[in-house]
Formats: sequence, structure tokens, C-alpha cells
Amino acid sequence: MAGERNTAGLRASSTARTRNADEQILDAFRTMLREGTPITVTRVAKRAGVHRSTVGKRPEVMRQINAAKASSGASAPARTAATAESVKSINAALQAENRRLRRELRAAEARIGDLLAEQRLTSNLLPHPTVSQNHNQHAKGIS
Repeated sequence: MAGERNTAGLRASSTARTRNADEQILDAFRTMLREGTPITVTRVAKRAGVHRSTVGKRPEVMRQINAAKASSGASAPARTAATAESVKSINAALQAENRRLRRELRAAEARIGDLLAEQRLTSNLLPHPTVSQNHNQHAKGIS
């Protein structure tokens, strides 16, 4: 039981770190797009405060970075189209993340429900003092 809790805690911590890194990378990428800053893996990683390999492990972000790099030398209308495409990609990634988080939330809520039911069952199995035991304790001055 303790091993399961430890594993669950480690898994939750890892998920939180991954989610945090994803948010930092996407925020950095969006900010750089708005500012018109040249976008490279190194620059996005530095702005996000993560290692280059962390950015490289995210295929959707890499695709967006490559699209932004490819459009950087293009004319203004092409850059706008690439930016709109990048926004659509970011939106799709965020929607996927939202779906994943909803699934995690439903699983956590189900687990909490199971634990509460288990707690209720366990408390019902414990011996409860009877009325006569309570009366005897009160009569003896034990409260």
C-alpha cells in the first residue's frame, strides 16, 4: 500500500513537472511570436528556462518552431499565415492537454470516491460502543 502511494506521488510529481515545462515552453513560444523575436530551439528553451532537449522532446513544438523559422525570411503575408497556423497548432495542443487533464481529474475523483467508500466500510466494521457501555462509562465518571 505504501509503495502504491509513493509511486502515485512520484507519478503525480512527474506529470506536474511535465505540464509546467509544457506551459513554460508554449508561453515562451507565444511571447516570441508576438515580439517578432527570431525563433530557434535554443532561444525558446532559454526563454522558457528549460533545457534544449526538453523542447526537442515535444514534436508539436518542434514543428511550430520549424514553421516559424521557415517563415522568418518570407514576406509579411506569409509570416501572418504561418503565425495563424502556429496559433491553430498551439490551440490544438492546448485542447488535447485540456482533454488529458479532464481524464486525469475524472480518474482522481473516482479514486477519491473509492477511498471514501473504503473508509466508510472500514469504519462500519470497527466495533461501536453500545448504549449500555456508554451508560456504564458515564456512571463510573468516565467520559
